[in-house]
Amino acid sequence: MNKLLLIIICVLNICIFGQTVNKDSLKEVIEKYNKAIELKPNDAVNYYKRGVSKRKLEYYSEAIEDYTKAVELNPQYDSAFNARGYSKYLLKDYEGAIEDYTKALQLNPKNIKAYINRGYAKYIMRDFTDAIEDYNKALELDNKNIAAYKNRGDANFELKNYLGSKFDFSQAIDLNPKDAWSYNARGLAKSYLENDSVAILDYNKAIELNSKLAIVYFNRGYSKSSLKDYNGAINDYTTAVELDSRGVNAYINRGNCKRELKDFEGAIKDYTKVIATNPKNALAYCLRGLAKNKSGDKEGACLDWKKADDLGDEDAKQKLKKYCK
Repeated sequence: MNKLLLIIICVLNICIFGQTVNKDSLKEVIEKYNKAIELKPNDAVNYYKRGVSKRKLEYYSEAIEDYTKAVELNPQYDSAFNARGYSKYLLKDYEGAIEDYTKALQLNPKNIKAYINRGYAKYIMRDFTDAIEDYNKALELDNKNIAAYKNRGDANFELKNYLGSKFDFSQAIDLNPKDAWSYNARGLAKSYLENDSVAILDYNKAIELNSKLAIVYFNRGYSKSSLKDYNGAINDYTTAVELDSRGVNAYINRGNCKRELKDFEGAIKDYTKVIATNPKNALAYCLRGLAKNKSGDKEGACLDWKKADDLGDEDAKQKLKKYCK
């Protein structure tokens, strides 16, 4: 199967600042800090802690105001710079976030969270090499930091350093053997190292730990299709769309597997599902044209290829020249 038609998505977003808390409880906490600030208006810590509560409530701009007040009162408050950077990151002000993380590190070169957070902001800006440098520094300070290994693994993957990515997620798994995401990510690296049979073992473990992650079934389906286990792949893609019906790529890949099994009607249904979701998906039109052509519907195939060509698909253009003269 043409690997260019198969798309893998790996999402590993690390939250640095703790767990979700009941909103009503947080509002009560904010009221407590409001009163504390009235009593001690020059106490930077109260502004910082109120900012943390506001950030947890997703009041990011208000949180930034509190962190700003905290650093005005205490310009050496590295945790407040780090926290302000995180709220800026959540508002997608990545450059502003990096500036704050850098300030936090100037004040405290051992602030591990600031290295990890700055690395992730750089990662989002696709500065993968510099992101890795920050994760390396975090690991120099704490060689058992799971977030640093996982984030570095993501960055290595983006740089196509699949061996490095595999190593990082192996380290994360050693530190937390019950982390389904790390098994999924390591499986992805193994798949790109052309070792799909071993990758499937990692996906199996991820599913054993968490059977509700659509992306893991998607990735395992890809590995099975690479091994020409098309029925097994179809089962995984089906589970993926059951768990997340928005998974357009799972429909495309399932359709590809059905084409391989000469189930052209089934393939056409999957591609049609994608087109119904996104009428401008040129790939889906091109692939549906292939299935229609194989099923004997040359006219329908040419119409689909014409639509795909109009949308900019180069393969469709070639198909039109070859089959639709």
